[in-house]
Parts: sequence; structure tokens; C-alpha cells
Amino acid sequence: CGGETPVCCTSSGDAQCCVEGSVCSHDWHCIEPTTAACPNRVKLEAGFACECTCESCGVLPTVDMAELKAGKAMIVTSTAPSKSKDSARFMDFKYQPLAAGSSSQMDIELQPDATKQEILGFGGAFTDAVAWHYDELSTCMKKTFIEQHFGATGLGYTTGRVPMGASDFSRMNYVLDNTTDDYDLE
Repeated sequence: CGGETPVCCTSSGDAQCCVEGSVCSHDWHCIEPTTAACPNRVKLEAGFACECTCESCGVLPTVDMAELKAGKAMIVTSTAPSKSKDSARFMDFKYQPLAAGSSSQMDIELQPDATKQEILGFGGAFTDAVAWHYDELSTCMKKTFIEQHFGATGLGYTTGRVPMGASDFSRMNYVLDNTTDDYDLE
């Protein structure tokens, strides 16, 4: 490895070289240095996760508009260790030229006189399971959660959808209005 990077030994006894700044996991895989997108990487039984803390939660890669205007696409990938690739990466990105004949521009035709629907905003679903977990967070983690979803440095949500009854992520089965043909929810 040239002495510049740590060496991790696999269970078979073979040595492997890791990216500079990496550490070896308990099962002898490379854990690459933290990134802005994942400053708090933790090893789980089935791979890696990025953990939010009150001090840091990670930021999404910044889009370079000049690269996009130059005809390149921003490719964002995350990978887990495997037998063929021993290092994990999260929110790794690169700019890649588009294939010949393709365009980096999108044509959108607006028809203001043909209103089909009104856009109220963009967001996600907040199920009872989310509410239950949110309630379990510390005060500083609740602030982090709100910032990561609705804040200027987060996803930029402007709305939240609350399911009307149990959903696939509910903690139990239930309905909020068990009245036949009650379309006004009275």
C-alpha cells in the first residue's frame, strides 16, 4: 500500500489497501473517512447508516450549475461493502458527460389556461410511527429533524401528508372514520 494508507486484513488472511484516512471495521472491511453527506457513519448488522446527532447530521452535495450547463449529469451513488468492493461510500458524486445526442436541458411546456391541479408544496408522509419516534427524540434532535426536513439546509419540504388511518408504516391497524359513505368525514 506504499505506507500511505492503512491495511485491513480480510478473514481469509489477504491484505487490502484502503483510502487514506480509512479505518478497519470489526469484520475487516474498509470504512472510508467521513464526508459532508455522512459525518457520523455507523456500522450496522446489514451495512452502514448515517446517524444524525445534535452536532451534525450531514448535508447534501451542492449542485454545480456550470457543470450541468456544460452538458454533464450529476451522478450520486451510495455503495456498501461487498466481496468485490470492500469500501462503503455514501452520497458520493461526480459529473459525467452525457451520451452523444442526449441533452442536459429539459423542455417544459406550460399551459396556464389548462389548470389540472394546484400544487400546494412538496413534502413527505408523517405517519403515526414518525410521530411516535419524533416524540422519543431529545429537544435538540427534534430541532435537527425539523431543520433537515423543512429548513434552509435540509430537504426544503413545504408540506407534510398525514395518512387518514393506518399505513404501511403504522405501529398498529386503525381507522379514523369507520362510517360507510361518509365522504365529508363528519
